[in-house]
Amino acid sequence: MIQFYKGVFKSIDLIKFEQYDISCFHSDKYFIVDLKSDYNIEFIKFNTIKDIEVKIFFSSDSIKWVDCYDITNKNLYEFYINTNTQNKYRFIKINIDYCLIKNQLIDIYVRKYPGLMIAARSDGFGARLMPILNAMYLAEYTGFKFGFVWKKVAHDATSLKQFEDNDLAGIYLSNEKYIFSQEFIDEYSY
Repeated sequence: MIQFYKGVFKSIDLIKFEQYDISCFHSDKYFIVDLKSDYNIEFIKFNTIKDIEVKIFFSSDSIKWVDCYDITNKNLYEFYINTNTQNKYRFIKINIDYCLIKNQLIDIYVRKYPGLMIAARSDGFGARLMPILNAMYLAEYTGFKFGFVWKKVAHDATSLKQFEDNDLAGIYLSNEKYIFSQEFIDEYSY
C-alpha cells in the first residue's frame, strides 16, 4: 500500500519509477525530472530538508507546462502529489533547489494501465455477472485494467434458504468471497 495515495488505482496497478534523469536550471531555482518517455504519472512523493513552498509542473515536450494543483503537505517537509490525470507526461518540473530534496530521492509512481474498466452492478447475480464479462472483454480490447465492485445489498441475507440440509442461494449473493477466489478479489475487486 502506498501511503497517502488517493487515486482509484490499487498499489499493484502502479509501477515505482526507478530510472530518471535530473537537470538543474537557473541558479538552482528549479529542477526537471526526465522520465525519457511519456507516462501516466499517478503519484509523486518526496521529503525536503527545510520548510519551503513547492510548485510542480508537468510537460510532454518541456516547452508547454501544466500546473499541478493537488499537492498535499503532510507536515512541513513531506510532499505527496496525487495527479490522477488522463494525460501522459515525460517531464516533471519542481520549483526548488534539488539539493533541498532529502537524500535526493523522489518516488514517482506511474500506471501500468491507461485506465480502468469497472463493472459495478449491485442487483442480482446474473445482472452482476454480465457486466463483469463485458468489462473483462472491453478491458482486454482497450488495454485497460479490468475491475469490479461487489456491493452488498439488503436482499443478500434474505436470499439464502435451507432445503434438506443444503444452503440454496437465490438471485442475490451476500459476498464476493463466495463467488471468486481470494487471488481474483485481491487483483480485481475495487
